[in-house]
Amino acid sequence: MLTWSALRTATLDEADAGWFGGVAPPLVERARASRLGRRLLSRRLASHGAPVLFGTLPRSTPQSIAVSTWAVWPSQRLRAIAWDLGAIALGPALRAVVRREAVLRVRSVLGEERYALALASAPNVATTADREHRVLSKSLASDEVLGAAVRRLGFGEFVAFARAVHPACAERVLLGEAPGSVPETKLAWLDASRVATHLAALPAAANEGTIDHGASDHH
Repeated sequence: MLTWSALRTATLDEADAGWFGGVAPPLVERARASRLGRRLLSRRLASHGAPVLFGTLPRSTPQSIAVSTWAVWPSQRLRAIAWDLGAIALGPALRAVVRREAVLRVRSVLGEERYALALASAPNVATTADREHRVLSKSLASDEVLGAAVRRLGFGEFVAFARAVHPACAERVLLGEAPGSVPETKLAWLDASRVATHLAALPAAANEGTIDHGASDHH
């Protein structure tokens, strides 16, 4: 089970240096290594970036957070999950790609495992329009454009899901990336149950737990 304190600790450890008001990354890392430094960084996040997680301290951890152990996984892993969700959301359109050069581009950008995941998930993705096809058709111009589209869509889905779990979880996802680099959406393409199923199927991370290893609760 995940505690509020452990979520704070993971978020402070993983927060992109850009969230700390122009402080040089090496100084941020030094601050993260000391109790006083962590208090100062926590205060910064309480006023900018994570007012829910660092600005409040509930008497007990909400159940929705307690069961969301994925929220303390490393940002690199959360980033990979966002890519997974972007690929899954585009699944219906990806199944329709038949041109050889387009298929090769998609497989190159997504990787074989993620491409297979998207195709396998396609029947389970609810669609209301041809939006997936429009997004994909505009994104096949280059590897960079396609990669940016998958990332943007995936993080939008991830943040929407995390916010529905608890605003503090959404802050955790957002702070792992540079300020302004993650889009937020109020209307997700994927059902919350689909995202939850994907998260549940992933192996547990070694750093899951309830222990607070820092001073991030004090600000």
